[in-house]
Amino acid sequence: MPIYHDVAQYSEAYDRLKLGIPTSSNFHKIITPQGKPSKQWREYACVLIAERLMQQKIEFYNSPAMERGLIVEAEAADWYEFDQDAVTQRVGFITDDDHTMGCSPDRLVGEDGLLEIKAPLPHTQVEYWISGKFHERFWPQLQGQLYITQRCWVDILCWHDVLPSLSCGLSPMRRSSKRSTTNCRSSITLSRAWWKRSAPSINCRCHRADWRCGQRCAQASK
Repeated sequence: MPIYHDVAQYSEAYDRLKLGIPTSSNFHKIITPQGKPSKQWREYACVLIAERLMQQKIEFYNSPAMERGLIVEAEAADWYEFDQDAVTQRVGFITDDDHTMGCSPDRLVGEDGLLEIKAPLPHTQVEYWISGKFHERFWPQLQGQLYITQRCWVDILCWHDVLPSLSCGLSPMRRSSKRSTTNCRSSITLSRAWWKRSAPSINCRCHRADWRCGQRCAQASK
C-alpha cells in the first residue's frame, strides 16, 4: 500500500525520505524500456549505498530542461487542468509501505490518476510534436509511478509556453471519460507491462490513435 508523505518537494525533509532508495525518476538506470537490465544499474546501486552509508544526498548535475521544468511546472499544470477539465493536487513524496522505493509525481489527478510534467528544450519539443513520440527513457519512470502509487493511469505532459504542448496517457486500466476527447494528444498502448509503440492523434475528435485521422479531423474543423 502506498504511503503519502506530506513534505514539500526538494525540501530537506523530502531529501531525507529519498535517501538511499531507488526512485522512479531513476528507474531507467535499473531497467530499460525493453525490460532488460540497464548498463547504469551498478553505478546507481553504488550511489544509493553511498547515500545510506554517509546519510547524505549525493548531488548531480541538473540539465537546462530539468531546471526549466521546475520553473514552469505550475503554469504547465494550470494548462493541463484547463485542457483536460481536470482538478490536480500537489503531492510530496510517495513510498511503498516498506520504504524500499519512492516517487514524486508532479500532480495527482482525481482519485486514480497522475500527471508527470516535462519541459523540453524547443528543438526537443518540436521533435516530439512532429513524431508524436516521447523519449522512451520516460517509460520506466511512468511505469514505476503506477507501480508505487497503485493508481490506474498517468499522463505525461510535454509543455512549452510558445510551441504546441503535447500530453499522452499511459494506462493499463484506463477508465473512459471525456478526458479522451482532448486536442493535441498522443495515445500509447500498454503491451506486456512496457509501452511498445505510440501513435499521434493531433487535433483528433474521433478518439482514434491514428495520425491520418488527426489530420482529417483538423482539416474538417477549418
